[in-house]
Amino acid sequence: MSAMYNILIPTLFGRGCVKELGAKAKAFGCTKALVIYDPTMPEEMVSKVDSSLAESGIDTLHYNNAQPNLPDYTIKEACDLAEASGGVDCIVGLGGGSAMDTAKCVNLMLNNPWPLNQYYTANGGAEVKNDGYPLILIPTTAGTGAELTVAAVVTDTELDLKRPLSYVKCCKADLAIVDPELTLTMPAGLTSITGYDAFSHAFESYVSDDGFMTPVTDAVCIAAMKTIVKYLPLVLSDMGNIEYREQMAYAANLAGIGIGNAHANKGHSISHAVGSLTHAPHAVCVACNLPFIAERLTPAYYDRIKTVAVEVFGKEVDGDISAEELGKLINSCIRQFEIDIKCPNLKRYGATRKQVMDTVPLIMADKLFHTGRVNMTQEELEEVLADVCDYYGLE
Repeated sequence: MSAMYNILIPTLFGRGCVKELGAKAKAFGCTKALVIYDPTMPEEMVSKVDSSLAESGIDTLHYNNAQPNLPDYTIKEACDLAEASGGVDCIVGLGGGSAMDTAKCVNLMLNNPWPLNQYYTANGGAEVKNDGYPLILIPTTAGTGAELTVAAVVTDTELDLKRPLSYVKCCKADLAIVDPELTLTMPAGLTSITGYDAFSHAFESYVSDDGFMTPVTDAVCIAAMKTIVKYLPLVLSDMGNIEYREQMAYAANLAGIGIGNAHANKGHSISHAVGSLTHAPHAVCVACNLPFIAERLTPAYYDRIKTVAVEVFGKEVDGDISAEELGKLINSCIRQFEIDIKCPNLKRYGATRKQVMDTVPLIMADKLFHTGRVNMTQEELEEVLADVCDYYGLE
């Protein structure tokens, strides 16, 4: 069996490297950049971006209303702003996954026909006819790895559903700038859930489709998981430690390479649906189900799950451990990790048992749910969701 992998996107990594943004943008021929970020972005970070661009003679236009879970109307707002200003020739996405996904979608829609929903994979994914502008993505969280993927997730506000756009050429960054210093202002809660998101990317990519998993994705996913399990608790105990932050930025970047090649699967399909109905943060929705999904995947990925238990979580595992015992062990390891990093759960966001159970048809219709070696039935999915509700005490 053959498999293809790509280290998709050139990446500039290192402390303080955001200072090089202007020179890199100028090399792409940029003269006016639309900088996209969310309303809570610290002014000092925006100033770093503006200063670097200005030093290279590049004008800036700001769209500062990127929102969590990326509602579709914000993409139209940003495009209208760019067009009203006379146009731009460069897009800079600064922030977490939603801000970077906003930048990707704006880059798509500035040069391609509306409506946006024709490009959703659920609607068949219309052909993208025109290239975007140079796209530079700058993460300020150590989590999503969105700077290294060619996908985006949008909330269709008419249907109140999350909709992925996958493998759209305008969603591929021309450059990722990963500066660990930009993650220093993240509060503990955000540090925890974005770090967990990176872990979920690495784990799901490590137990993905056989046609996408390769020795390269295996290596980056194991390295990412080991680094996150070691350093995320350390970051949370010493929030200003740049060495710990740097390790987490590195791990999230590796996980982005993993998910950009081997792809997420059942955990993310459940997260998309649960997030649509509960509006809880994406990583929280992943965290609620991943231990139970991992247990269910164990028989089909026995050797890989054993590797995670031993190499990532440091467990001593008997050579003849049964798949059932190993599944329970990996479930316990992941749940303990969530406890160690104080990852919030669905109950904190007011989620109900009915909301979670009502996601079944949405999950069954999600292509990611049918990724990998395990073809889970609706009954089995309902059992997983019931386990989630029972464990987190959802009523």
